[in-house]
Amino acid sequence: MTDSQKLDLLLTKVGNIETDVAELKTNVAELKEDVAELKADMVEVKADVAELKEDVANLKADMVEVKADVAELKTDVTELKTDIANLKTDVAILKRDVAGIRLTIDNELRVNIMRVAEGHLDLVRHLKEAGRKGSEMEMLTVRVNVLERDVRELRHQFA
Repeated sequence: MTDSQKLDLLLTKVGNIETDVAELKTNVAELKEDVAELKADMVEVKADVAELKEDVANLKADMVEVKADVAELKTDVTELKTDIANLKTDVAILKRDVAGIRLTIDNELRVNIMRVAEGHLDLVRHLKEAGRKGSEMEMLTVRVNVLERDVRELRHQFA
């Protein structure tokens, strides 16, 4: 190989190297742009992560409140269950008492009311009879008064 061929080969290789270097520079520039974009994206991701951390902290605080509320609700439900059990007991006692009162009404009061009613019927009958006798007395009193007046008038005429 001659010197000129060697030189041509060297120039060709240098040209190829220059092309490769230009391509590398382009690739490096693109990589720098990509890295800049990644850095911008990372800043956004960091901001989002910070926001997520804040949201998680808020959620933790809210969960503490929810747990406290649930515990309070459990206590209230337990109290309600106790109250309902007491009410059921009271209702059972009331039912028993009402049944006893009904039996008393049916067995004792009705019988006694019937006896009193029968006694009143006798009283009403006696009252009517007494009223009749009283009205007869009133009629007799009126007649006596009329007769006495007539007698006075007759005495007055003859005197």
